[in-house]
Amino acid sequence: MYSGSIDDFAAKHVAVSLALIHNCLDPWSYFNYLFEEIPGYYTFISALLLVPNLDYYSLPVLPIQMIPYLMIFWTLIYILSGKKLVATLASMWYFSISYNGKNLFLWPHSLGDIIFYSFLLSILIQTKEQLKPEHKLNTILILIILPFISYNVSFILILTVLFLFIIEIINYKNSLQKIVNNRFLRIILIIIVTEFGLLNFIYNSILRNMLFPSYDGILSTVNLFLKTFFLSQTSDPDSLLIALLIEYPHELTIICIAKYIIYLAIILSFLNMLKTNKLYTYKKQKMCISVFIGLFLSSLIFILVRATIGHFAIDRLTYPLILAIPLLYRYLDLKYKKAFIVLILVLIMLNFIAIFIALDSKIVQKDDFRYIQTSADWANAHLNDIIIRFPDQLTFAFYNVEFSYLVNSESNLRYLDIIDTINIYNNSIVAKNQTIVINYRASYNNIGGWYCAKPFSLVRNTIDENKNLSKIYDLHYICIYQS
Repeated sequence: MYSGSIDDFAAKHVAVSLALIHNCLDPWSYFNYLFEEIPGYYTFISALLLVPNLDYYSLPVLPIQMIPYLMIFWTLIYILSGKKLVATLASMWYFSISYNGKNLFLWPHSLGDIIFYSFLLSILIQTKEQLKPEHKLNTILILIILPFISYNVSFILILTVLFLFIIEIINYKNSLQKIVNNRFLRIILIIIVTEFGLLNFIYNSILRNMLFPSYDGILSTVNLFLKTFFLSQTSDPDSLLIALLIEYPHELTIICIAKYIIYLAIILSFLNMLKTNKLYTYKKQKMCISVFIGLFLSSLIFILVRATIGHFAIDRLTYPLILAIPLLYRYLDLKYKKAFIVLILVLIMLNFIAIFIALDSKIVQKDDFRYIQTSADWANAHLNDIIIRFPDQLTFAFYNVEFSYLVNSESNLRYLDIIDTINIYNNSIVAKNQTIVINYRASYNNIGGWYCAKPFSLVRNTIDENKNLSKIYDLHYICIYQS
């Protein structure tokens, strides 16, 4: 089902790691900027690439993370619910949410989730205030490693721990000694030292977006999300880019609405249980409920922050659900437990239907991507001394794999300006003296970050008729033009 599926950014991670191996990470290069965001992740990939006979073109679609991810997630749900059936069904639901299955492949934020869920297990299995030495060491290692692996999950961790600390301060009722000795305060200090002392991501991205948020960016991101899912044949006179976006099938819209209604119902039911059964539940699962509150608030903040850079990360609402589902089942009356199991089965069914619709509608990149390698080899041999531009993320990423040993501050692989990309679709004038690679085989074009535009195959004749573009290479699926 997921075989051959890929996220458009995945191959670029391999390219950065190859550049690291080739010692081509110039201090001022774009790849070095990516490396400094999550150096641990790229070092991990570099170690994998040194394994003999491992094909680096196939690395992005190998399910390397599947087994450890499944194991840690299943264990977490089992400990919370006390039932193997619930853990198994919840795992089936969770790992079928994505259309392309990127959580199972080599992906920094999935690797971060594995470490983050290990942290949750570390604090949830403890019934005493004082942790055992081995758990202390495990927690410290997780806190130090995670920021080097995933900035997204690291941000969630920071917020969650901060909220846990605030909750415990409220519970301590101004007891200064307990506040000073609180373990979450020590955790916060470790995170601060790691994030602010050893990494640049806090300074380069998070603080900038939080201190100077783009409210227009937030509104446009939400607007983009709504137009993608809820309008067909979109034509916005104020935005030529919006008019080029792929149109999600109405069936996916209905499934998406149904799923999030169920998600909301589960969260509200859990919150209602806390309210109506507070004394019983809170005494039995004090830390679990604190973590749920922390994850819920952290997810909302994360969605807001990501919206400032153009990504509406509504899927992060699954974080609080990971606790709400097993705990709600555990404390439901017996007569409601079977109905709740049926509800999880419905979610699983909706996920699988959505996957098959997405594959059938070709809104997932699923292919053997070696076809890109052939054109990249030709470009490497004939065009390695000029700047090559790309209007889509997928082709750009795989070309970087082939050119990784040349990457430096004067890299000759670059994104095509968004205006020129729009002009290619509309048979308009493109800036002169540019070498542009067009991929006609991709299911869609990821342009400008999270904008997924219609495939170039739909406008191939229009592109070939554009008098501003001269074809210098033709491999049927991939063509290179000179403007």
